Amino acid sequence: MSTPKLHINLNQGLIDVEGDEAFVREVFESFKSALTESRGNAPDDLPDEEITAGASSETLSRGQPKSKKRRPRKTQEGSETRSGWGLYTPQLDNSLTTTNLKTFFEKSKAKSHADKILTFVRFLSDELSINPCSADQIYTCYKVLREKMPEAFAQAFRDTQNKHKYIDAPSPLAITATIVGDNRFEDMIRE
Repeated sequence: MSTPKLHINLNQGLIDVEGDEAFVREVFESFKSALTESRGNAPDDLPDEEITAGASSETLSRGQPKSKKRRPRKTQEGSETRSGWGLYTPQLDNSLTTTNLKTFFEKSKAKSHADKILTFVRFLSDELSINPCSADQIYTCYKVLREKMPEAFAQAFRDTQNKHKYIDAPSPLAITATIVGDNRFEDMIRE
């Protein structure tokens, strides 16, 4: 089964998106909204459906040469539109039960933001059976413990995923620990 993809060129402004149909549709709708705001009118020249299951980005680029580097398209606010992270703003999740959070956090001895995010993902999974978890739930964990928040909250998740490989976070609503993350967590507990 092929993954839905979307490639919008707009004279090499480029947006390459991969993911499930709902995610691709969400990114496309955000793009259309940003384009409408920047033009001051409706994007009449854009089709309602730009999502093609199984089509390669070469096909979707309508014959245009594929860029060697993928650069994210910027909206007016300067946020990335390639993933749901660019438009993400953290909010408290008041429904979260955090009674055992402090004890769980202290046994991990997490110091870096990557370790803290991993610990919160494991807490939500192990103690509350929330898997995958959301960035709002992790934000709530930071707030409850009064831990210093990462200055670039979304970037901390990108770093934890891409540099450390502790989590898989394709969107702010679907964050899980990886095998590397599980191993790191077990090491932190033993330290």
